[in-house]
Amino acid sequence: MTTQVKRRAIEYTCEDCGKTFQSGRRRSGPLYCASCIEERRKVGLGPRQTAPEGRSGQVVVGGVRHEVVIYPAEEGGFWGKAPQFPGCFSQGGSEEELLANLEGAVAAVIAASGVQFHDQIRLSVEEFVQEVPRWHAKYLAHNPRVPALEEAIGESRARGYLDKSDLKEIVLWGGNPYGMWGKIDRRNSDERIARCTSEAIELLADPEAALERITGIHGLGTSFGSKALAFLSPQTCPILDSIIDKGCLIWADNWTHSYADLAALCGHIAARQPKPNPARPDGAWYVRDAEMALFQFAWRDPGEPGRYVVGKLPLGGAEP
Repeated sequence: MTTQVKRRAIEYTCEDCGKTFQSGRRRSGPLYCASCIEERRKVGLGPRQTAPEGRSGQVVVGGVRHEVVIYPAEEGGFWGKAPQFPGCFSQGGSEEELLANLEGAVAAVIAASGVQFHDQIRLSVEEFVQEVPRWHAKYLAHNPRVPALEEAIGESRARGYLDKSDLKEIVLWGGNPYGMWGKIDRRNSDERIARCTSEAIELLADPEAALERITGIHGLGTSFGSKALAFLSPQTCPILDSIIDKGCLIWADNWTHSYADLAALCGHIAARQPKPNPARPDGAWYVRDAEMALFQFAWRDPGEPGRYVVGKLPLGGAEP
C-alpha cells in the first residue's frame, strides 16, 4: 500500500498585487496569484512572462491624475497597468484607446474600493524646502535602522571597501526584492565586490561616476547601487528609486531621471535649511537627508493625496 505524503503549502507574494497566496509546489521565476494570472492572460502575458520595458503615462479620474505604464503588445496594439492599483490592467489597439480603457478600469477600481481621492498636493522646490524637517523626521520614524546602518557602513568605508556582509545588510534593509541578495551573492566574487566598492569610494564626490563603478557588481542595479552609495556617503549621495523618479518629480518641468541631477537637487534643498539638523551630531543637512524627506513626501498610503514637486528644478550642479 502506497502512502501519499501531503505537501505543505508554501506562501508566496504576488509580484503584481502584493497579496500573499499559497501553493503546494515550489515555484521559481516571476510569481503571480491566480487572479493576476487571469488578468495578465487577458492582455496576452503568460503566467511566467516578464513584461517588457514600459513608459509612463497618465489618466485623470475625478480630477486626480494617476500614473499608468504603457507597453507594446506582441500581437500588436498596446496594454498597460496602473501601478497604484495592483492588478489593474487593460489593453487597446492604439495608445488613445488604451488610455481610455485604463481610465475606465481605474474608475471602476476606485468605485469598488469606496476610497475617496483628494486633490493633489503640488509644491515648488522652494516651498518644499520649508517642509523638509517634517518629512525627514517622519522618514526616520518609519526607518529607525538607518542611523545605525549608516554608522556601520561608514566604519567599513574607512578600510576602503565593502565586503559581501556589508552589501548584504544594505540589500536586506532595502527589502531584498525577488531574492536579490542570493543572485548577487552567486554572481559576484568577494574580490569583485571589494574592487567595485573600492573604486566607487574613490569617486564619492562625483555621484554619477561612483554609481557607474558600483553597478559593476552584477545584479545590483541603479536603485540598490544608489542605496549603497547613500550609506557610504550621505553627505553627497542620495537614493534614486521609482518613488522619487516616477513619483514626486514626475510633473517637474525639467526632470531628467539623472542620478547627478537628483544629487544636485538634494544638495540645493539641503543647503537652504535654516535650522540645524537634529538627527546629525554636527547639525548639518546632507544630500541624503533631503532625499529622505523627498521620499517620505512622495510616499502615500491608499486614499492619501498624491504629493509632487513641480516647476523648474535646480539641476546640473546648481550652486547652493
